[in-house]
Amino acid sequence: MMSPIIVGQGLAGSLLAWEFLQRGIIPTVYDPYASTTSSRIAAGVINPLIGKRKLQLSWNAERLLPAALHTFRRMEDELGVPILRTPPILRIFATPELREQWKGMQGGKDVSWLRVDDVPDGTYHGIDVPHGGILVHDAAIVDFGAVIDGVRARLHAHGAVHAHRYSGGAAHATVIWCEGWTMAQHPLWNWIPMEPVKGEVLDVRISTLDAQQIVVGECAIVPMPEGTFRIGSTYDWDDLTELPTASAREALLYQCGKVVHDAVEVLDHRAAVRPAARSKRPFVGVHPEHPDHAVFNGLGTKGGLVGPFYAHQLVRHLLDGAPIDEDVDIQQWWTS
Repeated sequence: MMSPIIVGQGLAGSLLAWEFLQRGIIPTVYDPYASTTSSRIAAGVINPLIGKRKLQLSWNAERLLPAALHTFRRMEDELGVPILRTPPILRIFATPELREQWKGMQGGKDVSWLRVDDVPDGTYHGIDVPHGGILVHDAAIVDFGAVIDGVRARLHAHGAVHAHRYSGGAAHATVIWCEGWTMAQHPLWNWIPMEPVKGEVLDVRISTLDAQQIVVGECAIVPMPEGTFRIGSTYDWDDLTELPTASAREALLYQCGKVVHDAVEVLDHRAAVRPAARSKRPFVGVHPEHPDHAVFNGLGTKGGLVGPFYAHQLVRHLLDGAPIDEDVDIQQWWTS
């Protein structure tokens, strides 16, 4: 295989480039290296148990989680940079009904593999849990920025990085599109049902909050390495700009205030648009009419969990002819 071209080097493009490097192939990457992207501002939480009003296991979590942890640990070792942390998630039950639902789920085969401790009603390390909660130990925080920078440095050492957009050319090389949400506007890919959504996050300081766990309630409060916290995220399907809004800031602070009553000092406020999919599944595969073009996109809010497994699968498909899972293969969306 000729050296492939990867268009876009957010989390998706970085994971894909990493998988090629593991096979001894140096891809050429085109990416303008913007400082504010959905990968850059994401807190990087891997959470196998989701749902604000109804708990459910994240899609394919039992299969995807081991692959994600293996990949990020290997990247950490080989790139020599800290990438992965594994604090538990304190999942706060917003209502008594949610607590009862969890009781009904316990012992079921779908969640039997999860390592979970019950948290009684009251407070937990200064956090209000009026209806109780659970401590989920099968969780992690991934520093997406470190992943991107580490992979980029490895590629740069081979002269394989172009800090501008791809404009075509390189005949006979496979071009893999990982551009994020703007890929939906590309004539090659505008048939894929992407549903971009704007998210906003706050970086804050909460002096009295214990940073030993991720807190998930109305919003997520994620401990960052420098002793601060990231609060997020919002969802806006109409305003697809990267401009932070006062309404999102107020909403995030209000949600945080429901469980943390200490003063919150806002240090930064950022916004970006996520490449989410209507199907809530990533887009993986080769263009039906242009086999020299492929796509790896649509990771949405679950990039840390789903990205490593399907980056590996796409590279195996391109190099070895291995199959792509039907529920992520873009062939299902092709109608013409």
